[in-house]
Amino acid sequence: NDYLSGNQVCVIEWADRIQHLLPPDHLTITLTYIDRDKRGILLQARGERHRTLLGAFRERALGIRST
Repeated sequence: NDYLSGNQVCVIEWADRIQHLLPPDHLTITLTYIDRDKRGILLQARGERHRTLLGAFRERALGIRST
């Protein structure tokens, strides 16, 4: 649980297997295969801090403003 506290970044593969251990405020990144040469990415923010961070990312990277 030391990995999940504080301000550092912790990336967990197969995090759905430890869902009960994740803090309520976190970012879920889901990668999918669209076809042989294309991948999709879904970013889901849980909690106010990560909703704010994701909103800032969307605005800077994609020019999309959150409402």
